[in-house]
Formats: sequence, C-alpha cells, structure tokens
Amino acid sequence: MSDDHKQNILDTLDHFRQSARSISSIAVGIRDIQRYAKENFGMKQPEVATALDYLIQHGWIDEIREERTFTRGGTTIPTSQSKYKLSASGISIYDSDSRFNTLNRYSGINIENVGGVVVVGNNNVVNNKYRDLYTQLDALEKKIKLADKLSDKEKLDVAADIQTAKDQLSKDSPNRSIISAVMTTVRGASEIAGAIDLWEKASEFINNLF
Repeated sequence: MSDDHKQNILDTLDHFRQSARSISSIAVGIRDIQRYAKENFGMKQPEVATALDYLIQHGWIDEIREERTFTRGGTTIPTSQSKYKLSASGISIYDSDSRFNTLNRYSGINIENVGGVVVVGNNNVVNNKYRDLYTQLDALEKKIKLADKLSDKEKLDVAADIQTAKDQLSKDSPNRSIISAVMTTVRGASEIAGAIDLWEKASEFINNLF
C-alpha cells in the first residue's frame, strides 16, 4: 500500500471538511470518498478501501456508524451506514499551527512573556528564528508516522526523538549536538519511510542555522 494513497485519502476528507456547510455534513460516505479520490488522484476502489482501513486503524480517521431502521412487509429491519471524517490527529496535519488544543505542555508558563516565541501544533513552543526548521521536522515526523514499513514501536521511537529536537527550538540558542544526534538517529527510519527528501531538507536548515 502506497503512503501516497493514504495521504490522498486524508486530503480527500480534508476537502470535504473544508467545504462542509454544517457539522453534520463533514462526515461523508464511502461513495463520496471513492468518487473524489478517483477524480482527483486516479485511485481505484481497492486502493481507497485499504488506505481507509489503515488510517482508521491507526487513528487518523474516525468512522461514524449511523443506525437506521426500515420496514418491509410489516417487519422492522435494523441497518447501519458508515461515514468517515478526519480524527483529531488527522486534523492536526492540516491545522498544525493552531493554538487551540486540549493539552498544554507549558502550563504554569506565560508564553506571552517570553519574547520571540510562538505556540504551534500540539502546544509546542518554538522560537520564531527556527520556525521553518520546526515545520520541516514536523513534516518529517508526520510522513514517518504514515509509513506502513515501520512498526508502531519504531514510529513511537522516531516521534520521541524528533520531539526532542523540536523542544530544543524553543530556546534562543538550541543545543546543536542534541539536534544533530536526533537527525543521525532518525535517518534510517526516514529512508525506510520514503521521507529521505524531508530529512535532507531538515538537515540543510540545520546546517544553515547553526
């Protein structure tokens, strides 16, 4: 299964989310997903099904089952229909700069009193000087999380390592040795995940900044 197919399905559901006129219309049925994915990405139904299943199982997409009944010959028959929408994790891919999150890693610190920093993503603080690098590391992490050639344990390890590097970017003077060690550690996973281009771009940012 191609990681591009998974990204295409996420893009499809984000399209419906952005164009929805009400909360109830954000979730869409499988036929809507298949039609949009075919018209815009050339995806076939089996490709849609496998990518959708993967994303549901890994928490990127929420499946909403609507229970219904209909009557036939005096008998009431229960039935159900599934609709799909981006989960909170899925939405965070597209709204990574939102300051509205349910958890705050920096409770007790008035970030507004710290000059030159902003809050991005899931309450991560980053110095404005390193925001482009943060964005690149974030993209690398998300690409690796979507890779099906890595185990969940491997993804968790990589996510923790990259978070360590991103945490350094809240400082006015990050510790380059820590960031460089992280980049060395995650290179192998980046290659396996087909994200070496993102790794190289992040490394270029690091070399130019420090």
